[in-house]
Amino acid sequence: MVSGSGTIKATNVTASTKGSNGAVIATDRGGGTITVSGGSYSASGVDSPGIYSTGSIKVTGAAVKATGAEAAVT
Repeated sequence: MVSGSGTIKATNVTASTKGSNGAVIATDRGGGTITVSGGSYSASGVDSPGIYSTGSIKVTGAAVKATGAEAAVT
């Protein structure tokens, strides 16, 4: 997760979350920028989307799965 004016670049990462309110790719509180290229991302749990954005998120060539919420929330 990134907030404020932070930046994250992830390439071919495998990441997962479990539990409630745990988006696997997320910006919050004032935005931020995340760029994802490739990889596998999985979120499970109530209100845990694959992608949650209040900033700028670009995802290309990645598999994103959410089992307890929407795939993406913007």
